Amino acid sequence: MNDRSLSQRLFRRYLQDQGLPVTQQRMAIAEVVSSTGKHLSVEDIEAELRKGGNRIGKATIYRTLDLLVRSRIVVEHDFGEGFK
Repeated sequence: MNDRSLSQRLFRRYLQDQGLPVTQQRMAIAEVVSSTGKHLSVEDIEAELRKGGNRIGKATIYRTLDLLVRSRIVVEHDFGEGFK
């Protein structure tokens, strides 16, 4: 099992444990985030999603990133000047 599929499984389990819906949008965002080893902005994530044919709004991306951080699958970095 690779890190990407493990991250997907852990995120799915976290959502279920929290009583939250496992949606296609959330899983698509988690896939984009876990498929790269670099820091991504919300705009980067949105662009990658669009390449894959997914049109997901920034609010959903922000909320899902918050869930990924709370699940400890993603680590939030503060780059200063309001950039995280």
